[in-house]
Amino acid sequence: MDFAANPALLLQVIQKYKIKDTYATSQMISHAMTTSAKNFHLHEVKNIMIAFDQRPKTELYNRVRSHFAPANLDATAINTTYSHVLNPMVVTRSYMCIEPISLYLNTKALRRGIVQLTDPDADPFCLHIHDSGMVPVCTQVAIVNPETNAISRIGEFGEIWVSSEANVKGFYRSRDPFDVMRMTAHTVDLDPTIRYVRTGDLGFLHNVSRPVGPGGALVDMQTLFVLGSIGETFEVNGLNHFPMDIERTIEKSHRKIARAGSAIFQAGGQIVAVVEVLTDEYLAAIVPLIVNAVLNEHQVVIDVITFVARGDFPRSRLGEKQRGKILSHWVTRKL
Repeated sequence: MDFAANPALLLQVIQKYKIKDTYATSQMISHAMTTSAKNFHLHEVKNIMIAFDQRPKTELYNRVRSHFAPANLDATAINTTYSHVLNPMVVTRSYMCIEPISLYLNTKALRRGIVQLTDPDADPFCLHIHDSGMVPVCTQVAIVNPETNAISRIGEFGEIWVSSEANVKGFYRSRDPFDVMRMTAHTVDLDPTIRYVRTGDLGFLHNVSRPVGPGGALVDMQTLFVLGSIGETFEVNGLNHFPMDIERTIEKSHRKIARAGSAIFQAGGQIVAVVEVLTDEYLAAIVPLIVNAVLNEHQVVIDVITFVARGDFPRSRLGEKQRGKILSHWVTRKL
């Protein structure tokens, strides 16, 4: 409650107690950035773990780095962590001592389930992503085809499966066979005695070499890249789409669309986009702009575009869009 009222409180505590390791959600960091960092000294901090349960936001890292630069926060101290409801730290960037690893992916290949690197200068519609970190000790990550339970081939993404001492063993009082199956999954082509937790998220492992340490010696690393939740993806003509990428295209297509103010989903066999607008002017003109932008970048035709007034778009108290609520409100005609 105190931090909500005074965002500078977090920085004061970190500075006062010379804290080296600390943890924050992306919403906490965003809230802390509403106050100036000029009067703080954060040079003692070695590791701020920013937890993401999804794909890390590439723009957040740059914002955090530039905002806390006056406080002497080292750029390599800003570290993302892939945190799942069934394991709080699947992978982490802590003490990797390098800036996030950037990849640019060909989106046409990605829709077919293939990870193909591309040149951002030659491919204007490529997807820019950051790694979530390396697998810690006592944890094993497998990338698995969620339909066949076989290990994904090199160059394919799949579901992230985790075998770890940090996994939860079950849900409180749940006897649901689905929950049990989710906690005790095993692959068909690796050691059948290893039990994995199925995260329901898609991603891939990628090997990179980076200079580390004072001598700049090349070190080989295997990092995990999270793409998004299986539950949110939808299929059109046999191709898979991640809603967040299409929503980003919609939100930058016109200045009267609210920031993070769109949601796209499949309902009743139709592709539906719900868009929060700042004014009820220009609506007829915005429709073809959205349709063309999405068609150009993603080769998807939107069937229905619905506009809602500012403030009518279901969001959490932290301002995050609530996809499930938007979808259920649409289906039950409450929107």
